[in-house]
Amino acid sequence: MNPETVKLRDSYAAAFLMAAKQYPIATEPDPNGRIVWFVFENSPDLQERLLAFSINQPIGVQDLVHNLRRVREMIFNAKGGHR
Repeated sequence: MNPETVKLRDSYAAAFLMAAKQYPIATEPDPNGRIVWFVFENSPDLQERLLAFSINQPIGVQDLVHNLRRVREMIFNAKGGHR
């Protein structure tokens, strides 16, 4: 485990973070190919935004929807672009 990064597999949390202008530095599919991890650089800002997600802080719906689409595309690409 690297304390300099945070890995999330929750696509909604990843989309929330991206809508809040916190972007993953990488995506990592796990060996069985079923899960894709979103890797974020750990920082006080990231921790604050994760807390905001966990307490259901409001965020713009259009921003969230746009970034959820981006997250789904990232998952598709991380899995090799096939279903």
